[in-house]
Amino acid sequence: MEIRVHGRNIDLSDRVTAHAEKRLGRSSRFFDRVGDADVELREETKPSRAGGRYRAEITAPAAGVIVRAEGSGDTMQQAVDAAAERFDANLRKLHDR
Repeated sequence: MEIRVHGRNIDLSDRVTAHAEKRLGRSSRFFDRVGDADVELREETKPSRAGGRYRAEITAPAAGVIVRAEGSGDTMQQAVDAAAERFDANLRKLHDR
């Protein structure tokens, strides 16, 4: 699985990119038919109901469907972790079908 990490209107450090790649690299153990993942990070300008200053969105094709997850956090790493947990949960549900 190839992981593309990019920021919307923010610059990403190598540390954040490496964290996202490492965290999503573990997702393939749940489900082996995951395509290339796209991770988008952005900074929220308005307060949201979910809270958090940063938002991460993960999108990837798996078994003929698009799996998508979002997460937010006070740091970019927390946002990636929250989105990755939801992404893993979605992959487990897909695998159990």
